[in-house]
Amino acid sequence: MGLICALMIVIGVIMLLNGFLMEPESAMQQTVQYLSYIGGIICLCDGFIVTALMLLKDELVKKQDTVPNNTDSSQGKKTSKTKEPLSIPEYNETVFGNKEEWISKRIIDLVNTTYSESDAKVRAETEYTLSKIEYEKKKKVSENLDKQKATFKDNKSFSYSEHEQVLSSFSNAKEILQYLESLNIQNDYFKDTILNSIKDIVEIERLYGNQKEDVLKKLKEL
Repeated sequence: MGLICALMIVIGVIMLLNGFLMEPESAMQQTVQYLSYIGGIICLCDGFIVTALMLLKDELVKKQDTVPNNTDSSQGKKTSKTKEPLSIPEYNETVFGNKEEWISKRIIDLVNTTYSESDAKVRAETEYTLSKIEYEKKKKVSENLDKQKATFKDNKSFSYSEHEQVLSSFSNAKEILQYLESLNIQNDYFKDTILNSIKDIVEIERLYGNQKEDVLKKLKEL
């Protein structure tokens, strides 16, 4: 870009000199002289304007690079214009047992990075609450699954030994799945957990080959 600006200025100077040095003897030559003046002035103006804009852009970039990070006047710490996305730490009763203690430690960690004390407190309390909610959800799901499993065993909804001969005769996991679905066993644990896990194995079978033994092993564990 700088080379183009220089060329425009040089061309403008040449055109102006050409206009000054010309001694027109006809109307046509006067027109050429006039156009030389105009063209030279335009080239010079464009060259200087583009050069000035380039210098201004470079100056703005330099100023932007040298602008210091914002600081928290009360803390004397650097603060970031954009903070990291809210993360939800995995809740653990041992680690999170004392709420106030965990939040206090988390506030210290956040203040030592990019947060003011007030922002750190809000974030720490939010992280704790969301983590506890997520933990309670998972815990409830796990408890319900255990109950379904217990009911499944108590009702003897499925016995591997009763179906062992038939199951062993199948050549792959897909055929075993089709057979189990045909039994139409009305048990939530069997339908929602066992069959779904076998469906996952069937998907693996499509990619990596026969998974019959893995399915039989899972059914033996019931």
